[in-house]
Amino acid sequence: LRAAGSLRAAGSLRDRAAESLRAVESLRDREDWSGSACHEARVAPSAVVHPGASLHASVVVEPGAVIFPRVRIEADVVVGAGSVVGRAGFGWAQGPSGAVRIPQLAGVILEQGVELGANCTIDSGCLRPTRIGRDTKLDAQVHVGHNAQLGERCLIAAQCGFAGSCEVGNEVRMGGQSGVADHVRVGDRAQVAAKTGVIRDVPAGEVVAGFPAVSRNRWLRATAKLFSGR
Repeated sequence: LRAAGSLRAAGSLRDRAAESLRAVESLRDREDWSGSACHEARVAPSAVVHPGASLHASVVVEPGAVIFPRVRIEADVVVGAGSVVGRAGFGWAQGPSGAVRIPQLAGVILEQGVELGANCTIDSGCLRPTRIGRDTKLDAQVHVGHNAQLGERCLIAAQCGFAGSCEVGNEVRMGGQSGVADHVRVGDRAQVAAKTGVIRDVPAGEVVAGFPAVSRNRWLRATAKLFSGR
């Protein structure tokens, strides 16, 4: 009987939690996109900037870009054509009737000198802002998940992906189509070869390649052995 009572209580808590999540999420439907948060920023006519965003006067927002609320964009940032900054991150909880979105209300911070290439997507954080550090440059079609933290002066090639809550240090270099798993840390000045899958921490200064990511020299030896037929 006690077990049955515990199950009923747990079910009731899940129901109430799901209702609360739906109530908070419904606020998004009432957001007003009228007005302007741009002031003197250079925003293309076809770009859309929510008035709840904050843009420095020197920011450039190229055609077709969308800036959601709770986004702070500092001086000398360029948001590439078609990029989306601050949309709700991929956070879900299993409710009694299916998946329920977890509110993503912490926003995004793009620090001074950041540049986003065309069609980048930077998700809003849930409990802390998603952050891209000073002078970091992203190529086209890069995705940064909710709560991720990218350091300063990083160079990120096209089609890289950063899962939620990963951390990337300063001056990191990442080749095209490489990715970092959630809650993984890449140390300062690390280099990640193209098409590498980083699923565990990478020490500072390390050069890695392959899937799963290993030292580049080890990966080259393994690849040579594979194709040598021995």
